[in-house]
Amino acid sequence: MKDNTSEIINIKEIKQAFNEFVRENHIKQPQKKNFEAFLRFLEIDFYDWIRENLRSYFRKE
Repeated sequence: MKDNTSEIINIKEIKQAFNEFVRENHIKQPQKKNFEAFLRFLEIDFYDWIRENLRSYFRKE
């Protein structure tokens, strides 16, 4: 297992995917504000995903 200094999420890759989605879907809202809000949404979703996976993992044991 890698040490705790490894990067799990690459913000540049997320921003690239975000920008591609905005462009492909012709979204006209300010991207910087939307991207920051999207990152906050991802953070919440990420922790929810971890918790649910922990529950599933320990149910199987």
